[in-house]
Formats: sequence, structure tokens, C-alpha cells
Amino acid sequence: MNRALLELLGRSLRGRILRRARLLKQPKQLLGFVVGLAYFGWVMVRPFLGSLGKRSWRAGVHLPPGLLPSLHLLAALAVALLTSLIWLLASSKPALRLTETEIHLLLPAPLSRRQVLEYALLKQQPGILLGALVTSIYSAGLAHFLPRLAIVWALLTLVDLHLKGVSLWKARMKELPAAAALRWRSLAAGFAVVYWTATAIALWNALTSLGSLESLFGGGFEAAVSSLAGALRAGPLPALLTPFLLITAPVLGGPGLSSRLAGGLFLFALVAAHYEWVVRANARFEEAALDRARRQAAHAERRRRFDLSSARARRRQPFPLPPAGRPEIAIWWKNLMLGGRRSLRSGALWTVAVLALLTAGFAVLFRLGTPPWVAWLPASTGLFLLGFAPPFAGMLRRNDLRFDLLQVEILRPWPIPGWRLVAAELLAPATAVLWTTLVGAGLVLGSVASLPLAGLAEGGEALHVPAAVASAPAALAFVAALLLAGMPLALVSIALQNVAALLLPGWVPLGMDRRRGPAAMGQHVLVGLAQLLGMAVAAILPALAVLAAATIFHLLLGIPFTVWELPLFALVAAFPLLVETALLVRAGGALWDRLDPSMEILATRE
Repeated sequence: MNRALLELLGRSLRGRILRRARLLKQPKQLLGFVVGLAYFGWVMVRPFLGSLGKRSWRAGVHLPPGLLPSLHLLAALAVALLTSLIWLLASSKPALRLTETEIHLLLPAPLSRRQVLEYALLKQQPGILLGALVTSIYSAGLAHFLPRLAIVWALLTLVDLHLKGVSLWKARMKELPAAAALRWRSLAAGFAVVYWTATAIALWNALTSLGSLESLFGGGFEAAVSSLAGALRAGPLPALLTPFLLITAPVLGGPGLSSRLAGGLFLFALVAAHYEWVVRANARFEEAALDRARRQAAHAERRRRFDLSSARARRRQPFPLPPAGRPEIAIWWKNLMLGGRRSLRSGALWTVAVLALLTAGFAVLFRLGTPPWVAWLPASTGLFLLGFAPPFAGMLRRNDLRFDLLQVEILRPWPIPGWRLVAAELLAPATAVLWTTLVGAGLVLGSVASLPLAGLAEGGEALHVPAAVASAPAALAFVAALLLAGMPLALVSIALQNVAALLLPGWVPLGMDRRRGPAAMGQHVLVGLAQLLGMAVAAILPALAVLAAATIFHLLLGIPFTVWELPLFALVAAFPLLVETALLVRAGGALWDRLDPSMEILATRE
């Protein structure tokens, strides 16, 4: 590669490092950087160094011996499908990651086309290396770190080169004469049709050789997996997937060294071949690169959520807009539009339809002999949504005052009291959290209801747990309790973040885009810890109220416990949470009323 271009890359990287280092003169940046490094060391470096001299469970894939070859085969099939989708969906505009300044500097320079392409490819290597480094630390111990780092780097680089190569090939097809382009496209399409026809026939023959689903699951789940694996390996499918088996062999090639070594050599040879394919491409890339650079430069000045809306979504009217109404409702629907333009009614109908189909589908699977414990998969997902979304709602949803503060000069003159504005800002993220928790409730109730629909009278007996826990009435009471206590908890979480944004706007990230870098990560950690501390303090009064209610019911009145008391206790916990939300809204309103937009307190972009 040209030495001048290497010098340019080195100086660009050095400038980025120095620019971030100068920001450390600010106390909040320095504190965030120190906390970010401590967090990185605690989460990643400490376990990584602790694996010295020991075989870590992350050093490789440890599965039952009969299952690993089948998983390897399925992974190769998935890679083949992904490769075909890349050829089908990749753009014909090769968007190289060059800035507009670099394009205007490099294209008129006395450089060959190959050198410019090599510069564009090499420019992406720091990001790819960082991603490979993080992935390798998480997936391998110290003894296996360097081989895993090399393999992950090769896989990421191969994907990047293949995407660019396909885009350049499609761009070249547009430049060729129509007859020549048609020949090349017909050749590629014919190869894909023949390959996937042969693959589909091999898959069909393997599946039909297994017989019915009843016979497949008759011997249990593990026997069914073994039978499926044997049928897939017996046919011509492994031969058809040979290149993709070699690509995935370094990760899933089994305990043998020969298969992993052969796969690694093939992978690196493929990376070298792709590199030559890309740098030797004759397609014009200048206009596409310039167009992408201009879009990237203007990205910070646009609202990304609106950019992602399709033309069809922009033509849709989610709900009728009256000529006059309460300003709180206007703020609510404005923030809802940041998340999407689908109406709440249609979203609810689609959600109900999908949950009903999921329940019916699991009931059919259970009738065909699928083990009942499979019902725990959607149920555990639903419980996770019910339990995780409310306390972390303020950190997950950002379409509230944290977005509107970037347009404070527009919002400040609105004729609405501060506390009402802050309350209205909570509605949109609360609506999103309500939808998430309702989906979780539907997953739990649907998974429990699918067992009786399949002929299993008691869900608790089928799942080998007490019926009082897994029966439909018990699940309904438990879900109702989580909903009744979860939504007030979500309001407290969102209110804490909005009040913090008014009190310390330099620490709470504003807008939809999240800042990156060690300092930003440290600030996120500090904000998260402060959020957890605030939620812990907010939970003291509800916990005391529930403890007092339980004491009155069971110790003083002697009423035996039933599962239907859970919604009542949830209501007892909800009342102090709502009072705390009201106090936070009032505090936020007072801060908003004293807010002076002329003061530079919103400088969050470095």
C-alpha cells in the first residue's frame, strides 16, 4: 500500500485519540473515562486474566458429542442462506466508508484505483479488530485467545469484503452492455437455482425419511435430535455445504485439530481471495461513496427515527387529528410518533393475533408429542418482559423530555405549566412499556393455556411443578399482580430519568443517539447506578406497605394465603409508587419553570 496513505491513516487515528484525550480535561469526561475503564476491567479483563492456566468454558463449544456435528451442519446451512440473501439484497451502490473530505483529497491525487480501495478497506480495520477483540475476550480463555482472535477477525473481515464485492459486482453489471450483463446475471441466477434446488431436495429427503412427528418425538427430545442429525448427515447435504462447513469449522468443527486447522486455512485463503476480488473490481464507486459520505455528514442534523420511516408509513394517518385539544395529548402523540407511525389499535390487533397463533401452535406441538417443558420457553420470555421492562423503563425508552430538551427553544414558550408538561412527557414511554408488559403477559398466559388445549388437564402436573404455580388461574393472578405493580414502577423509573435530565443535562444523554467511547460508557454506568439507587429508594415505601398489609391479613386477621391476594398486594404497592411519581413530576415541573434556554446547559455533544 502507498506509504502516504499509511501516513494519512496513522495521523487520522492519532487525531481521533488526541481529540478524545483533550476532552478528559472536563471533570465529567475524566470521571466517566475512569469509571468506564474500571467497568471494562471488571467485566472483561478480570475473567479473562483469571482463566490463565485453566481451561475456560468459553474456550470452545462444549456440547454432547452427537449434537455438535448437527449444529455444525445447521450453522453451515445458515451461512449458505445468508450468503444467498447478500447476493439477492445487496445494493448496487458500493458505499465505501470514506468521508467527503477524503474523497475530494484522494480521487484527484496521483493514486491508482487499487490504492484508493485499499485505503478504504484498511480504514475499517480498527473497528473490525476492536469487535474481534471484544468477541474473543468473551468467548475464549487466555490460552485460546490468539487463535480465537484470528478466527473472529477473519470472519468479520470476510463478511465486510463479501458485502463490498457483491455491491461492486452489481455496480459493474449496470455499466456493462445489456447483453453481457444479462449473461452474467443469468449465470449467477442459474447457479443459485441449481444449488438451492439440490439443497432443498436433500433436506426434503432427510426430513421425509424420519417419518411422522409422533414417531420422531416418541423416544423423547434427545432421541429426536439424534435422529434428525443422522438423517441430515446421511444424505448429500454435507457435500453441498462443503465450503460453508469449512468456513464454520474453526468454531464448530469439533474437538479434532485437523478439521479446525483445515477450516482456518480455508478461511484465510478465502479472505485473501475476497481482498483481491474487491481491489481489482472495475466498477465505479466514486459517486456512491460521495453520496454515502454526504448522508453520513448530515446524519447528526436529522432525526434518525423519521429517516427510517418508509414512504408507505409516512402516507399513513395513525389517528385523526382534531383542530384543538389538550396540549398534554399533543405532546403524547408527538412522542409516540418518534417510535413509529402505526396506530395503537392496529398494533394491539396484530399483537393479539400473533399471541393467539402462538398459543394454538404450541397446543398443536404438544398434541404431536413435544415435551411439555417447552412451554417454559415463551413463559420465561414473558416473565422476563414483565419483570425487566418496568424497573428499567427509564433507560430503555427515550422518546420523552430527553429528546425534547434538544429543541428547548421551541418547547419553552408553550403555554402549559411545567408539571403538566413533565407529566405529559412520561406518557409515550409509559405506553411503550405497557405494550411490552402486555406482550409478556400474553406469552405467559398463552403458554399456560396451550397445555390444556393440547389435552393436558393441569399445566402444573405437565410441567412437574405445583399446580398452584402453573395453573391458568394462578398464572392470571400472578400476571395481574405484575401488571398492577409494574406500571407504577415504570412511571417512577421514567420520571427519575426526566428529572435527572432537567437537573443534570450534561450527564444524562439527550436525543435518540447514544454517545460512544470509554468516557461515554463510564457516564452511562454512573447514570445507571444512580438510576438503580433511585429505584431502590423508591421501592422502600411500597415494600413497607406490602409488609404491613401482609401482617394485617395473616398475623392479625389469620386469613390463609391464596394466590388471589397477589393483585391486592400489588395495588397496595402501586399507591406509594404513584405518589412518588407525582412528587417527581412536581419537582420536574419546578425545574422546568426555572429553566433558562439562554444558558448553555445542554452541551452534550462533543
